[in-house]
Amino acid sequence: MDNARYWKNRIRTRSAAIMGEEHMRKAAVVVPLLQLHDEYHIMFERRAWSLQSQPGEICFPGGKIDASDSTPLAAGLREFEEETGIPSHAMDVWGALDVVVQPFQRIVYPYIGEVDYAGDFSPNTSEVDELFTVPLEFFLKHEPEKHNVYMGMRFSETFPTSLIPNEETYRTNTTTLPQFVYHYQDVVIWGLTAQIIRHTVSLLR
Repeated sequence: MDNARYWKNRIRTRSAAIMGEEHMRKAAVVVPLLQLHDEYHIMFERRAWSLQSQPGEICFPGGKIDASDSTPLAAGLREFEEETGIPSHAMDVWGALDVVVQPFQRIVYPYIGEVDYAGDFSPNTSEVDELFTVPLEFFLKHEPEKHNVYMGMRFSETFPTSLIPNEETYRTNTTTLPQFVYHYQDVVIWGLTAQIIRHTVSLLR
């Protein structure tokens, strides 16, 4: 009975989390909105070509959440300032978007806000090749292309596959991951960035 009372209390007093999140990499990004020519634009980065990870691809300002960051939002604002050169206090944060749990052990916390800044863009060239904007109206009027990516399961050599019923089924099955692609002029926006745009547009509509 004592165990049962303890177990009930443990379950009733806890808040649900994401299972295994303590082992996942965590990042935060910010969707920056700017008013240009009496309409909203979304600011993007092109990643520096010298980077080892995803050089030249389009993304939002953001990055890894460090132990020194008090919250995911604090991390997103810190990275925004470091990468764009725009003071984080120029960002009026509207709120959080839905958290993204990616299949390769990463959690991304996106936020959206409006930037009140009239100065020149001076991005950190070690991380950012260029900053540019796309009218929000473009995304409101244009649906992205939808394509599929297929992921399969691979067992380690020591995994006891012979003890699992239907083991061959697991070896041959694949998981379908929908991927969205936007084309704007000569820019291709896809992956996590396109996923966040699509989600943002669904909220604004």
